[in-house]
Amino acid sequence: MVQHRPYTTVILAMSADGKIADVRRSPARFCSKTDIVHLEEQITFLQMLFNSVLIVYALTVQP
Repeated sequence: MVQHRPYTTVILAMSADGKIADVRRSPARFCSKTDIVHLEEQITFLQMLFNSVLIVYALTVQP
């Protein structure tokens, strides 16, 4: 039996400087401390991943 559940598609965007803002450039607001902590964890993870990629690339590039 196939169940058809409703779903939501969320489209988020972030500028090159890492700031999240709407059309009026209002600052981002979060409802709970849990949301803020989750966002900070995701940013930290992606920064570590990006830095790791740069290190591996630097080690593999022949001068």
